[in-house]
Amino acid sequence: MTYSAAAVFQPESLNESIPGMTQDTNGQNFNLEAISRYVEPVPSHLPGSAVIDIFNQDPGLSAVPVIDHDEVVGLLTRKRVFLNFSRQFGHAVYARRPVSRLMITSPLVVDAMTPIDELSRKVLTEAPSALEDGFIIMQGNSYHGIGNSMGILRLGMAQAERKTQELAEAKEAAEHANAAKSRFLANMSHELRTPLNAIIGFSEMISTETFGPHVVSVYKEYAEDINTSGRLLLDIINDILDMSKIEAGHFKIEVQNLDMTPIIHNAVRLIMERASQKGISLIVDMPPDLAEVRADNRAMRQIFLNLLSNAVKFSNPGSAVTIKVRQVAGKIRISVCDQGIGIPAKMLAKITEPFMQVENELTRKEQGTGLGQPIVVSLAERMNATFELDSEFGVGTVASLTVDRAH
Repeated sequence: MTYSAAAVFQPESLNESIPGMTQDTNGQNFNLEAISRYVEPVPSHLPGSAVIDIFNQDPGLSAVPVIDHDEVVGLLTRKRVFLNFSRQFGHAVYARRPVSRLMITSPLVVDAMTPIDELSRKVLTEAPSALEDGFIIMQGNSYHGIGNSMGILRLGMAQAERKTQELAEAKEAAEHANAAKSRFLANMSHELRTPLNAIIGFSEMISTETFGPHVVSVYKEYAEDINTSGRLLLDIINDILDMSKIEAGHFKIEVQNLDMTPIIHNAVRLIMERASQKGISLIVDMPPDLAEVRADNRAMRQIFLNLLSNAVKFSNPGSAVTIKVRQVAGKIRISVCDQGIGIPAKMLAKITEPFMQVENELTRKEQGTGLGQPIVVSLAERMNATFELDSEFGVGTVASLTVDRAH
């Protein structure tokens, strides 16, 4: 026999693709067909005593659908039926009368292909009583079975478990891919740097006319352009390779007592030419008797060079970059303060993410990878140091590194 329902809740995207959409890669269905239980429906004129017998014969039965002339008209629930029969004179009132007086007249009716997530939203927002009463499941216009809250819970837990497994597998795959990428780039250090150093070296010789002047002066300009581009490319590759080494665990940290004074002055000397080209003054403000810190020599040199390079890169021409060093509560705090473009408040938390740029592609004036800050953060974490950024857009930025003082 075929049964029909006047109003069946259909999933919003119900079409021919739904079966594939509601099944995972292991063949597990996450729609209502998986929790539907077929229960023989009864007509609305059946006497109440007969439905009591049906429930008594099957203690696990929670509900029975009521269907007249191929149309769903109600739902009989164990709780509702037995509650009415248990009342005073209840047996006399309901035993011989039709079950239509005992049924829920507007039960929730849903299609078997409804995804569990969609049913959950439907129940919570439109039919919360269905959690206790149960609901009728149709397949097209045909009665398919009944469902209840335990079925929803069981299917939801299975779906959640499957999603958790998929996320874990995706995370593991991403970690393997990232590790492979980091290992590849770290191992490519020599292969990438060697030809670039040759390009930079020979183009510098040509631009400086080491073996004599050029007959055509434009060749000198071309060589200078090649040299500038080569140095820029080398800086970019160095950033990528350094980040890859850190991620791959190839950047070994050896914490020791370290004098920061020569590290700071050496970084200033390396950046001086770049700062001079923009008319930027470099100011060092630190005590002459600065105590040693507990840090890794190579990591500190790279951190400070990155901070100073960024400060000069994003400072306005004619401004100043100040290096402040202070001893605070058993620690040494090194701050690089610039008067540059600053960082918008909404970007401040993201600027330490790899490849993040303060300026967008249309407005950015400076070239680079966006790896300077992430490298600083990664190296600082490995030394148990603290890195902080304080910035005001259009005013400037203060980048501070706090490390333990040597005992």
